[in-house]
Amino acid sequence: MISFRFAGDTAEWLHGDPSWYFASMPRTRLHRLLRRILWTFCRAWLFCGLATIAAACGFGAYTSVWFYRSASIEGTIVGLSVVSNQEDSTINYAPSFTFKAEDGRTYTVMSSVATNPPGFEVGQTVRVLYLRTDPASAKLNSFWQIWFVTVLCAGLGAFFTGAGYLLLRYERRLNRRENSIPSDSAVFPTVS
Repeated sequence: MISFRFAGDTAEWLHGDPSWYFASMPRTRLHRLLRRILWTFCRAWLFCGLATIAAACGFGAYTSVWFYRSASIEGTIVGLSVVSNQEDSTINYAPSFTFKAEDGRTYTVMSSVATNPPGFEVGQTVRVLYLRTDPASAKLNSFWQIWFVTVLCAGLGAFFTGAGYLLLRYERRLNRRENSIPSDSAVFPTVS
């Protein structure tokens, strides 16, 4: 344990905890700027995280209603469309499938979710979900084909909310320590 002596006071801080250093820094323009940046970032990350979680809830509700209203029918994978990403030079495969709707017409739809390696093979029989009023919005009946956007938003929202919350706690901890240390006192480390 390391002990620090203040003018007329003694406070003990755990070894390796850097927050005492920032809390005991003199209030300079740089210090105020860094604190303002921390204040802005923690609230921005919290807001973005909560907004993304709200979007995930919206996508989840929409997908649940879509899933409840959809009809299920057998379809066939007729092709794997190559979807390339120029940013990182990766190639993914989006399945194209065909099915015959209740109105007697045959529809061919390309999935909006592409994977590598491909999740389906050409000629494979699959379950297809579609709305009777809009057969072109059909989706393959697999977890990732239906819930990908909802899971992605929920994961990003959890990350940003958690990071924002931790930054907020750190900022409040700095504020508490800064308010408990007299600003005009000098810090003298002593080893106990």
